[in-house]
Amino acid sequence: MVDEDLRTETLAALKSVRDLGDRVTNLAKERMERGFEGMYTAALTSPRMVVVVCLIVAGMLGQVGMSFQDQIDDDVEIFLPDDAESTDLLLEVREEWSTDIAIVYIRTDNAALGQGLGDNISDEAILREISWVEGDDENANAGATSRGIDWNKDDRGREDGILWILSPAQLIKEANSADGRFNNSMCKNGLQSRIPVSFDCDVPGGGAYAIPDQDRIDTLVDNLGAAFTAMVRDTNDLDPTVDSDNDGDPTNDLDGDGVWDTAAIVIGLNHDLNRTDFEDFSELLAHIQNVIDDRPSELSNTDMTVTGLTKVLEDISTEIYNDLLKMLPYSLLFTIGVITWLHRSAKVVVITGLPILMALAVTFGSTVLLDLTLTPMIVATFPSSLDSASIMPCTWSTVSKNEDGITSTRRTATTCCDDVVGRTSILFQTSGTWNCTEPACWK
Repeated sequence: MVDEDLRTETLAALKSVRDLGDRVTNLAKERMERGFEGMYTAALTSPRMVVVVCLIVAGMLGQVGMSFQDQIDDDVEIFLPDDAESTDLLLEVREEWSTDIAIVYIRTDNAALGQGLGDNISDEAILREISWVEGDDENANAGATSRGIDWNKDDRGREDGILWILSPAQLIKEANSADGRFNNSMCKNGLQSRIPVSFDCDVPGGGAYAIPDQDRIDTLVDNLGAAFTAMVRDTNDLDPTVDSDNDGDPTNDLDGDGVWDTAAIVIGLNHDLNRTDFEDFSELLAHIQNVIDDRPSELSNTDMTVTGLTKVLEDISTEIYNDLLKMLPYSLLFTIGVITWLHRSAKVVVITGLPILMALAVTFGSTVLLDLTLTPMIVATFPSSLDSASIMPCTWSTVSKNEDGITSTRRTATTCCDDVVGRTSILFQTSGTWNCTEPACWK
């Protein structure tokens, strides 16, 4: 009996707790509903104030969103599926190796002159020019744009953003300084580690990490063999009147005039630029271009152009943004024209277009504030968002107050129903009837 009484009391207590929870929940729900109803009522009774507040918020976010170009990401993985094997492999490889490549394309005047005239890539002056852009022992302590792009050879790209460089000049510098670095390494890691005597390991002999004289260059080029010749090209036609490749066109042969006229500086970029002076690849590529433009007059004998996959992707993003700015006025004019033609009223343009413009301002402003990433493909669809205004409904709410409270009545700016239905049938070759007395389009 005692157990039964205890059980009954427990059930009663649990029921009381459930009832109390239900009452609290219902009370909170009622207050929330009353709050929303109050907000809705206030919005209906003060539509102008609501519009003003929305315009102010949209205007502020739109001002912030003017810099949404900075949110456009032009990394190569943006163009790959998120969960694809190729994307995962790219990210894994990037942890240890550079997958972001820039190229400085180099041409001497022989590329245009031909006939064996002009400069050769293997000339001392040309190699010194390329080496100056890369950075070597001779300009290591110069200014920001005069010390080369890879001014710190031991930082693994943590300071200058450059992981490695491959070029004809780099091969010559490595070969020229190999014996000196070998002697220094033998002194430090050989003699000093085995003999308890301190030596000055900066021993004379051995070349510097710089371009030597022409005789030394010729010797190194011969020793390097295919390693050097694989990085230079002779793009001229030895004799434009002879079809040496037997393809029927004597003007497209690349049998050469004996002068290497084209080369490249291949640059491995550090993907993590947090500890460098550059915010992103666009700033790093601009710095490379500034170094090229800052060459002394005596080292400006070649044409150098910054290119490569990273540069191309950046240019694509920039051009999409610029094209968007060019297309935007035409898209606005087209949308206004279509809406005016369909609805035969200029004020419908404001009624349907203003909410869309406000929504776009809020969208792009929020994107910048939340630091979200935009892809070039998303930005390219922006004009179509404006064109969607032509199919927005042409109704708005007006409020009338009677003795029973607030009553919302839907009305149209023009004869929305008859006009839109009729013109839509003509435009899209559709047939059928529309009940214009339905609430979807009250007159």
